[in-house]
Amino acid sequence: MLGRAWSAVKANLLSHLFFTLVFLTSGLVLNFFQLLVYCLVRPFSRHLYRRINYYLIYGSWAQAVALAQWWSGSRIRVWGTDEDLKALLSDHQMCVMNHCYEVDWLICWMVCDQFKMLANAKTFAKKSLMYAPVIGWNWALSEQIFLERSWEKDSQTIGGKLDKLLDYKDKILLLMFSEGTRFNKAKHELSLEFAAKRDLPRLKHHLLPRPKGFVYCVQHFKKRGLKALFDVQLGFRDTPHPPTVRSIINGEPLVADLYFRKVPFDNIPTDTTEDCTKFLYDLYVEKDKEMDDYLQTGKFPGSVRELPVRVWPLLVLCFWSVLLAVPCLYGFHAMLTSGSTLTIVLFSTFFALCSSSF
Repeated sequence: MLGRAWSAVKANLLSHLFFTLVFLTSGLVLNFFQLLVYCLVRPFSRHLYRRINYYLIYGSWAQAVALAQWWSGSRIRVWGTDEDLKALLSDHQMCVMNHCYEVDWLICWMVCDQFKMLANAKTFAKKSLMYAPVIGWNWALSEQIFLERSWEKDSQTIGGKLDKLLDYKDKILLLMFSEGTRFNKAKHELSLEFAAKRDLPRLKHHLLPRPKGFVYCVQHFKKRGLKALFDVQLGFRDTPHPPTVRSIINGEPLVADLYFRKVPFDNIPTDTTEDCTKFLYDLYVEKDKEMDDYLQTGKFPGSVRELPVRVWPLLVLCFWSVLLAVPCLYGFHAMLTSGSTLTIVLFSTFFALCSSSF
């Protein structure tokens, strides 16, 4: 009985609206402090700015991690060798990951939080995103790499942006989706047509990767002395619910499998663009086989361990929830005691609609 009531609370629209309000309001507050620190601290000490900004970023992103781990009860099983997983924490890292699911970014955040580098997780994003309030402003002030989607323009700026990330004193993880966009049936058919016309690999579970950004990053990182990149493969096979943000918000648990494999830069030919491009295509042929085997057996190569759940994201979510719940409850109380019949009717109707939403 209690379990059904708790499930109803999780599925209720009021709960969803409350967490949305908490995320957006706290995000705007944190955006303000990010901008303040950017203007007042960064001109004098970039390292101090990044240290302070780390906690401001964490205050926003940790809420999403808490919803996934504590609200929905989602869990991650990590596959790979102990040696490779230890190497993941040893230096700045570049990860090449499949892009098949709506929540792949959130799964990465959960792993990064476990490795205590959530707010130093970096990625590539469309430049238009940086103008979006909360998450876009957060990313713009956290040195994410924004792209014009024009290689002529991006090739002139991407090197300097990568150097800024490599200058971090704390470890960063740069996530690259070489497919460029999320996998779906229509895009997959177009990818197969493109590959057939150019005699390139026909991939079953991935889109054909786009080589220019990968080649540039590998050559750049190799020159800067990095030792390896990581092949990362995400899969959902034994999960009872679809891997979507809606499932997380509804409190429905997901079970994700994430495979890490170290690929030394010494094994990647970078003397010519053609050789490096061929390596990328071959890598995705391997990734396709990994995914095919996983979908048949439920296993990736290597040993498996389930990531423990950290309490810090929950504390962050509780802090912001309590901080914002007090004025919200006060406002509701003021409306209901104002004596306005219209206000009471509107509020009661809204509450009734929300209560019947599950």
